[in-house]
Amino acid sequence: ATMNLANAVLSFAGFSVLLLVPFYLARIAGLPTVALGLVLATGPAGGMLGAWLGGPAVIRFGARAVLVAGAAVTAAGLLAIAPWGAGTPVALLVAALVVQGVGVGLFTLAYTDSVTATMRREDRGVAGSLTMLTRTLGVVAAASLLTLVFGTTEAAMLAEGRPAADAFLAAFARAFLVAGALALLALPLLLRQRPSR
Repeated sequence: ATMNLANAVLSFAGFSVLLLVPFYLARIAGLPTVALGLVLATGPAGGMLGAWLGGPAVIRFGARAVLVAGAAVTAAGLLAIAPWGAGTPVALLVAALVVQGVGVGLFTLAYTDSVTATMRREDRGVAGSLTMLTRTLGVVAAASLLTLVFGTTEAAMLAEGRPAADAFLAAFARAFLVAGALALLALPLLLRQRPSR
């Protein structure tokens, strides 16, 4: 149960990238469409790298160690996104997205491995459904709550007469601080887990 809750929390935190980063790249960084897509794609590319690294890591260090590492790396990437500003170099944008993606890849692989390992071979379809359910719960919650955090912060800043770009960046930073903090909160849940192997 704690591992499933941690997956929902990490899915919540990770969805902040797809929810908000495209608007930053278009409105603040001013990237053209193709460049925007390429920068945004570095997050999933990091996820592929994390999953590739995660397989050998689970065998060598155990699933719990990789779960904890994945959550910590995800949090680091999200917190690195929070201070983005109007002049942040594209290289730093890419670096933060890759770090966050690697964390998600590590975590997802170790989580799926752990859940699958607890079930009989003939019941492993249930494990796949469980991973999708907990991920979807996190994503739906993020779409609602992070949008609320972002929207209320931006509206308050605009009501104070702040420029639109400043209001956006303040709301953007707050949303990613919340997402990063939630990823960190998953760590105690994972550290309570008994090693699966």
